[in-house]
Amino acid sequence: MAIYVATNTYLLLGSLNISDHVQSASLTVNYDQLDITAMTNTAHPQLKGLPAHSLQVTLFNDQATSQIRSVLDANKGATMTFSFAANGSTSSATNPIYSGSVFINGYT
Repeated sequence: MAIYVATNTYLLLGSLNISDHVQSASLTVNYDQLDITAMTNTAHPQLKGLPAHSLQVTLFNDQATSQIRSVLDANKGATMTFSFAANGSTSSATNPIYSGSVFINGYT
């Protein structure tokens, strides 16, 4: 098993770059598996279903105006755009930038 330590994680939440507040981050890319087994099958064929990705981040909070707490408070229960990369904001073959929408379902 390969082990990788990211020391320059990039995380943009909406228009706020919170990279300097990230303690740890994990992006899980996952899809629902749809079973399409018919009576004549000898195995269980599967189809790729809807995406069920998740982004889990541990942050150092910032109470300042327009920083983490105020942005999360304003967007709880809503979706926000994000961009995430393990090693800085420059995309490459070894440092892909993942982006999309994330639902802010809660924070502690």
